[in-house]
Amino acid sequence: MSPGDIIGLLAFAEGFGVPKATQADIDAWHHALHQLDSDEARIAVIMHYRESADAVMPADIWSRCRVPETPAAPVPPIDPHRRPAGPEQWHRMWEDALAVAGMDCEERRAAVLSQPEIAARLREPPLEYKHPDQWNGFIPPELFDGERNGSPRREALVSILEDAVAASLAAGAGEDR
Repeated sequence: MSPGDIIGLLAFAEGFGVPKATQADIDAWHHALHQLDSDEARIAVIMHYRESADAVMPADIWSRCRVPETPAAPVPPIDPHRRPAGPEQWHRMWEDALAVAGMDCEERRAAVLSQPEIAARLREPPLEYKHPDQWNGFIPPELFDGERNGSPRREALVSILEDAVAASLAAGAGEDR
């Protein structure tokens, strides 16, 4: 979904009582939902409000949409020409970015910990956590200083996460039968 699709989706959700979206809302929702199809996301909003009176959130949409089969393109960077005007806006931008990063970590952590056999790999080298639940979900960035980050810790975490997601998808496919 493009930022324009997100604006349309949030405008559509306003019809259900969701407050008018700010630019920070649009950016955060775009980072959370950019991989999804806009028509499918709109249907997910409708389905959410058929079952719930709570305000729709990106997780509600994800839970009702198919996961894209192709690897996701990286999230486009925030437009550098749209800079916050003052300290309050900078502070808000950082708070929003940290909130999105925190949600991403929580999702990754939950995905891995939901697969105990795979989560046990967090105790192995090079990670060597004493307990799998000590991992907070953070994965170092793919690029560091313009170079590919090939650290053994990052590679191990990416492999564990990919295996956990694949196991969850396989388990979900088994439930559909």
